[in-house]
Amino acid sequence: MVSRQYERRRRELIESLPEQTLVIMLGEKEKRRSADQYFPFWQAGDFYYLTGWEEPNAVMVLAKDKKKAQSLLFHKGYDALDSKWHGENISHQKAEDEYHFEQALSTEVFLQWLETNQEYYERVFVMEEDPNGTWQVALGENKIDKKWLPQQLMRMRIKKDEQELAHIKKACQITASAHNEIIKMNARKQFEYEYEIAASFHYQCMMQGATGLAYESIVAGGQNACILHYTKNRAKIEKDVCVLIDAGCSVSHYCADVSRTWPVFGKFTSEQKAVYELVLAVQRDIIKNSLPGMSMKALQQQSRDQLLDGLMQMGIVDTKADKEALFSECYGHGIGHSLGLDVHDPSPAKSDFILEKDMVITIEPGVYLRDSTLLKDKRFQGIGVRIEDNIWLREGGNKNLTAAAEVDPQTIESMAGG
Repeated sequence: MVSRQYERRRRELIESLPEQTLVIMLGEKEKRRSADQYFPFWQAGDFYYLTGWEEPNAVMVLAKDKKKAQSLLFHKGYDALDSKWHGENISHQKAEDEYHFEQALSTEVFLQWLETNQEYYERVFVMEEDPNGTWQVALGENKIDKKWLPQQLMRMRIKKDEQELAHIKKACQITASAHNEIIKMNARKQFEYEYEIAASFHYQCMMQGATGLAYESIVAGGQNACILHYTKNRAKIEKDVCVLIDAGCSVSHYCADVSRTWPVFGKFTSEQKAVYELVLAVQRDIIKNSLPGMSMKALQQQSRDQLLDGLMQMGIVDTKADKEALFSECYGHGIGHSLGLDVHDPSPAKSDFILEKDMVITIEPGVYLRDSTLLKDKRFQGIGVRIEDNIWLREGGNKNLTAAAEVDPQTIESMAGG
């Protein structure tokens, strides 16, 4: 039996709806990979949050009028031929009994249901444009509201309940262990290619009970670490460089997101260590200040000021440069984001993002020293460092859920074979 939490969430959303309104939400579709195969399916976060549904091509409808409120699911249902090739689909009866929908119907009758019933509803709340434009025509553009539903779901999702926290904690525990294990593997046989590290991380996560990767791993050797979302993971790793690995696993759809930077040769150079220790010191300060009531905007400004001041004090960058230009060149991303069913879970804009109890966020300062006129000490060229942990906000404090992933530079050197 599927947890009742999904039904409770739907009820909570329905209660917030005005009368005579509908919610229409589309699940993710299958994406074809080849003639007879599809890419591994990953359900959209908002859809999963309200349904627990893991099959593609479904539509959820929440309906509220003066007489009743109900939730409906339109989905494939049992298909004998498909079950022979791909496995058994959930039947309509099972969707009602175990997923707690008042009605489960074939997707083929969704448009017919909408055309028959749309006259009873004055407004329709949706997440996005209808990709085919079919049901929007049936409803009429003036009925459709695309703003309310994303905001309402963001408010529901941003604070995690006990079961969500349990999944996130497990994902964080596995992820932290996997990061440590691959550093130790390097000591036994130094990695030669980025893809070896990516494959090893994936293996470690799955062997410890992860349900998959939370996102495409970033394994960036040397100057590739200065590319913020580098996912090629194909380059040969030079002997004296650091590797930046940004990777996390998922457990029951809930994600971890961790970055570590370590020397493949086993020892940081003096330049690598100086940048690493700057980033680590800033991260530790920001984590201390990540408390309920603090704003993400303030944490962003603090991280920016401390990182840029540190680089200038060490003489690495042009001390007369405009700080906005320095930020863009040497840092250039947010200090963190909300974490949950999605790696970047829905959250307010940074200017409006105030931390609260039972939120989970990342804290991830970084320094990236590309060849630039702003880089004055060329010995530091090509060094990229990011250190990222997952922080659970608690009453009056926080807990680092990924603290077990080693960050001390001397310990990392020992683990890596230095």
